[in-house]
Amino acid sequence: MVFDNYLVYWTKSTVSLSMFPQTLFLVGNAVNIVKEIHQTPIRSMINIDIMQWQEHGGSSLY
Repeated sequence: MVFDNYLVYWTKSTVSLSMFPQTLFLVGNAVNIVKEIHQTPIRSMINIDIMQWQEHGGSSLY
């Protein structure tokens, strides 16, 4: 799943995702995907707290 046109809304605290690739595999109901936002690179939009992400069912970040 490529996030160029998607924004991840998450209910927990957040940290920068700029160190990760564009493509992530989401598992579980920890996130909601909202379609069609901006063409801006997703790295500047997605924020995730890695520890809580994994605790709430997020898959590994490749």
